[in-house]
Amino acid sequence: MFSRRCPFFFFSALKKKTNKTTITWDEPPYCKEYVVAVGLVGPLGVGPISAPSPKMLFTGMDVRAAPVKLRLEESTNKYIRPGMTVSWEASCKPVDRNVSYLVIIIQNS
Repeated sequence: MFSRRCPFFFFSALKKKTNKTTITWDEPPYCKEYVVAVGLVGPLGVGPISAPSPKMLFTGMDVRAAPVKLRLEESTNKYIRPGMTVSWEASCKPVDRNVSYLVIIIQNS
C-alpha cells in the first residue's frame, strides 16, 4: 500500500517537473514496468501523492529489439556426428506478439 505522502523511492526515480497538468514522455524504454505518481511541489515543500494510489504501466515488447542470452552448446555425444545447439531468449517476457528469428551461422575455415 502506498502512503499518500511522497514515499522515499520517488525521490530517486525519474522526475519531470512542470507547471502544467499534463506531461508527455516520448519513447520510454520497452519491456519495463513503471509506477507513475504525481505529487505537489509547492510553496510549502513536497505535498501528497495523487489519490487514491499511483498507476502502473508496463511498456511491453519492442519487436525490433535483439534477442538476449545467446548460448551455443556443442554436442558432447562421441557416438554421433558433432553438432551444436543455439538458443536465446526473447528481449521481453511475456512475448505478446508473433515474432520470428533469423539464425545466421558462418563457417570461418
